[in-house]
Amino acid sequence: MNLRRHKVSEDAQTRSSSLLTSDELLLKFPIDLVIEIFSRLPLKSIALCRCVSKRWSSVLRRPDFTDVFFTRSSTRHKLLFACRKEDKKEVINFSTPQPQNLVSNRVA
Repeated sequence: MNLRRHKVSEDAQTRSSSLLTSDELLLKFPIDLVIEIFSRLPLKSIALCRCVSKRWSSVLRRPDFTDVFFTRSSTRHKLLFACRKEDKKEVINFSTPQPQNLVSNRVA
């Protein structure tokens, strides 16, 4: 019985060693492709991805990623609200999609 448990743990070690970590997976793709993929994510997902590892965070902090992300996100109009709590110095930010062409929808 102990022999069987030992084999199972060896199999688990073999499987886990054959799986790629998130950092290794990131290195398998050209950086331009990685930036393109990340640039299509919403801002909240970008913030979460920065917490995955130091390597992911460094990619998401690159100036070229920032340029691509803001260029792409600027085509999607959003309203940004910043609210400060009276009792605290904390600022809370909210964003929402901006309605498109409100003026052109009006009937003259």
